[in-house]
Amino acid sequence: MSITSIDLGHMSVKVDLVQSLYGVINEIGKINIKKDLVSSDLEASRKYMQIIMDLCLLRLRNDSKIEVTDDMIPDLCEALLHFMLTASTLPSARKIKVNNKLKIDLAIPNLQCLMNTPQKALVIAIMRKLDDTNRISQIKSIQPNTGNIWLISAKPLRIKGLREYSVFPTGSSKRFCDIVVDIEHFLRRSGDRSMRFVHS
Repeated sequence: MSITSIDLGHMSVKVDLVQSLYGVINEIGKINIKKDLVSSDLEASRKYMQIIMDLCLLRLRNDSKIEVTDDMIPDLCEALLHFMLTASTLPSARKIKVNNKLKIDLAIPNLQCLMNTPQKALVIAIMRKLDDTNRISQIKSIQPNTGNIWLISAKPLRIKGLREYSVFPTGSSKRFCDIVVDIEHFLRRSGDRSMRFVHS
């Protein structure tokens, strides 16, 4: 099997995962989610992220020909987090390259802040496989504040000194559904002024 066919196969599965996710989001209602996020000061994000992820995984396991594995779940996490950040109007830069080498999944609030005042910025890394941990040393080269490097994974990786968010948390790992509230708290503490809530 060629590398191209493997990549295409992964892309096909990823499309199916994201379509399933947005199917659940559309059933709940994007407008309802956005209104609840604004009216609850983002606390509702915990509930919605848990419900959406649980329903999506349940449907994929029951209705799909796809065998859902731990290395696929981060793709769902990434798509759901992108939606929730947009719905909550929290600032972020996504899928960005630094120095043409390092690819960052998410920089909060933006790349400029990360490069100029890293103590006021987050780097969020989506950890799909164990060998993704090799990226951490590269991330530390642009984000020296290890407390500002947050990892997302299906199950805890237990990497010392870094904050982890997991869909299936154990021990000191935090719940993935808490991440939007934690991002908002971080931005408030850092004095970010780019937060923009649209009240209806």
